Amino acid sequence: MSLDDPNKLEESVFKPTPITEILTKADPANRAIVLGKDFTSNHYAYFYPLISGYSAIKLQVIQDVIAHNLFNANTKEKINWNLINMLGGKYIISSNQINSDSIQTISTDNERKEILYLNPNSLPKAWFVKRVKTFATPEDVVLYMNETEFDPSAEALIVSKDASKTYNGNGSVKLLDQTPNSLEFNVNTDSTQFFVLSEIYYPKGWTAKLDDKELDILQVNHVMRGVEIDPGKHKLTFEFHPQTYYASVTAVWIGDILIWLLILGGGYLVFRKKRNIHED
Repeated sequence: MSLDDPNKLEESVFKPTPITEILTKADPANRAIVLGKDFTSNHYAYFYPLISGYSAIKLQVIQDVIAHNLFNANTKEKINWNLINMLGGKYIISSNQINSDSIQTISTDNERKEILYLNPNSLPKAWFVKRVKTFATPEDVVLYMNETEFDPSAEALIVSKDASKTYNGNGSVKLLDQTPNSLEFNVNTDSTQFFVLSEIYYPKGWTAKLDDKELDILQVNHVMRGVEIDPGKHKLTFEFHPQTYYASVTAVWIGDILIWLLILGGGYLVFRKKRNIHED
């Protein structure tokens, strides 16, 4: 195969398989995770949103849960299904047989020697919880996430000196739109609720608004986001708008304009000088 044809090269590397046929038709609001020797491979990210994979700029909170939670749970197979569930891991890909009652085999790839499992317990993009449990340190949160009593569908873990809070968890959450820099939801509840978003917590640049009211985004379950929601029907939006980036873009534009003004001004002075010499 010639390396000169990028299209044929791409087709060869990312050719369809029984597993990718399922993933490409699946809801992109969910995610897949590769367990085993190919955990750091980004191959399946070509076809579907991926929890696992390699990134040279991985955030520390992500590395924390990989190192201390993912394979350190109090379960017989040591896999932290609560972590996978809260990150939306609907599909599990593994080169090894996973003996767990919580997942179902739905496909195999004999060529790559991999198995695709369906995880029916994975959580949606966002949901309401019934309690917010507080801890003294991030380390305490991470350790608690390995316990079997941790239930991410019902509780959110935060670092705070305040007392834990309870909610009834009633209401509806509907994802309207999602891009890399924004998410939009319709939320409807008859009382104050706590909303958990299955997206990585990154405080620099992300904002949350309930209609026109700005909300504080809390670090939830060490890696995710959460906000408290007022009663009623609302539009909830998350947007990434880093001030440093846009300030830098503005500075670059100003610099470009000044350079062009200097070039044009210098050209005009040279033109005037030549014309004066010609007239003399």
